[in-house]
Amino acid sequence: MYCACHPTVQNRGLALLSSITSWQPFAMQKPLLPQLLLLEEAYEEARKSGTALNDELRSAILLRCIGGQLKVHLNMALTDNAKICRLA
Repeated sequence: MYCACHPTVQNRGLALLSSITSWQPFAMQKPLLPQLLLLEEAYEEARKSGTALNDELRSAILLRCIGGQLKVHLNMALTDNAKICRLA
């Protein structure tokens, strides 16, 4: 049965993708793990809705969210064949 109140799977996936790609930078003065886990949960919700993000996009979003010396270190240490690991 169709209900106008429920978004379609595609619309939900696109909304999640929009939210993920505009994710706010991490508060670097706070612990990173809880912030990373929230982002990972958003990735998983997008996957469940049929809008999976490839590893390159996930890496780019993560690097955009990280700041300070950690960002400098990661940008210098990452190689072209680096793979993103999933936390959950």
